[in-house]
Amino acid sequence: MPAILFGLAAENRDEALDPALLLVGQRAVDLDEQRHRTATLRPRAGLLAERRREPHERQRAGVLDHGLLLALGRVLGAHDRDGRGTEPAGDGVDAVEPARVGLQREVPVAEHHLGEVVGDAVEGGGDADHAEERSHAGEPSVRRMKVATHPGNFHADDVFAVAVLALAQGAMPEVVRTRDEALHAAADVRVDVGGRSDPATGDFDHHQKGGAGERPNGVRYASFGLVWRHHGAALAGDEESAAKIDERLVQGVDANDTGQTISQSLVDDIRPMTVSGLIGAMNPSWDESLTPEEEDARFAEAVAFARGILERELAGSAAFRRARGLVDAAIARASDPRVIELDRNMPWREAVVAGSPEALFVIYPKSDGWGMQAVPRELGSFDNRRDLPAAWAGLSGAELAAATGVADAVFAHTSRFYASAGSREGILALAERALAD
Repeated sequence: MPAILFGLAAENRDEALDPALLLVGQRAVDLDEQRHRTATLRPRAGLLAERRREPHERQRAGVLDHGLLLALGRVLGAHDRDGRGTEPAGDGVDAVEPARVGLQREVPVAEHHLGEVVGDAVEGGGDADHAEERSHAGEPSVRRMKVATHPGNFHADDVFAVAVLALAQGAMPEVVRTRDEALHAAADVRVDVGGRSDPATGDFDHHQKGGAGERPNGVRYASFGLVWRHHGAALAGDEESAAKIDERLVQGVDANDTGQTISQSLVDDIRPMTVSGLIGAMNPSWDESLTPEEEDARFAEAVAFARGILERELAGSAAFRRARGLVDAAIARASDPRVIELDRNMPWREAVVAGSPEALFVIYPKSDGWGMQAVPRELGSFDNRRDLPAAWAGLSGAELAAATGVADAVFAHTSRFYASAGSREGILALAERALAD
């Protein structure tokens, strides 16, 4: 499969994602010397503005390949969680885990029971039949959770809510997509239907009169947020990590679903594709006719895609916690507090910005040498405590070596926040010259 350049702006973030090359089935390349700072969405000051549009906006960017979306779901969220990107790790993208999906939907005259509904993009077998076979073979069978949600076009909040439940249970639940209140009552959990919000009874809806409440910042809860509030800490490891994921991912989806504007474009008429837009684009177009089985397959694919994003967010959150102690130790042992040396590239901005007010540059080894990045003035900002010298901007190779006097200098970004060299000695020499500038 060819490499794919897929720039994606996360919802409700005060910084832009790296325009990272998401390489499916190929080795991820080092982007440190190819990154470009992009325009960012910034929160609108003051009270949240109501959107003058219909909720459940579905942004489309042409026909999306659903198998590709599933693969991309595994790598979204692997970006730098503290602002401006880190060197990609690993040798490629994890294979798409087959989704074990059992769906039911409301059909005239009789219920339509489906086992496996996903086609080529998601592999698997009929769960009900296979569960019976496993039981007959003497293996233990586990009753799957039954989740009821609405039929028709799906939205990011109900899709992500089901994905969270799948992660919490450790298996894809049986999903009933129906307006039949009797089937709702028979389900273990109701998502985006039922008109109640009560985790004790398995109800996670926000359409009741008065809604389901809001966060201290005014962002109202939709079904995704309600389910995440109940299960997030157990999945993420602690309340703080769950809150970070809520800020980074969940609140943007909830705001889109409840009709709240939380950001504005800095460039007229430019609206980056969002996670809600990607999920929405998996619905059939207005003139596309699908069978009930095909509609259920789209929903199942969307859930698998959302689950992949959540899995990467959870993995990234755990990695961030592991990195925090290492960065704190690097700050403590720095001989010059203006230069923090890490033994590898890892998320460092939050720890350095908050815990090392004198730090100006961070240096670290990477796959093809050493890198140096300027410390931002604040998290999410593109303004640095000190820029690299203007004379270096945009130079590379022999030109940069001549300008700096460092023989193995490799590259200096035009935006003056990043430079690289072939060795530790070289990067330390660049840091010394940058401090003296």
